[in-house]
Amino acid sequence: MSQAAANALYRFFAAVDKREWDAAKELMHAPFHLDYSSFGGGDAADLDPAVILEGWEAFLPGFDVTHHQLGNVDLEVDGDSAVAEFYGTATHLIDERAWVVVGTYRATLAADSGGWRLTGLRFRFKYQLGDTGLPEEALARIAG
Repeated sequence: MSQAAANALYRFFAAVDKREWDAAKELMHAPFHLDYSSFGGGDAADLDPAVILEGWEAFLPGFDVTHHQLGNVDLEVDGDSAVAEFYGTATHLIDERAWVVVGTYRATLAADSGGWRLTGLRFRFKYQLGDTGLPEEALARIAG
């Protein structure tokens, strides 16, 4: 396992939770293959990282806090490319109420002169817990 590749993966999710959009973008390769189709995210597509992050920036700050917890990471490195498969739990809070989404991820990464960056992310939904109305509330808070 390449610790540098693993660190890029961890830094990406930490940057998203900290709303550090520029840092997250620096860890993404363009185009970026995004597949959240199992959770109603539309068809998988190759997108500009800025487009992805604009969508997240218009949604995630509506929560008081988010926390992505990664576990059981299986990272295989082959030269300058890598594939990581892992469990993911995303906790979203407003006040004392929580909405938790659980699933598995498959991330692809590539190394270049700037280090390791994610080239794609596929989420496979398993289940959700808590207040499933929080996403709508988060959007309403953003709107105003």
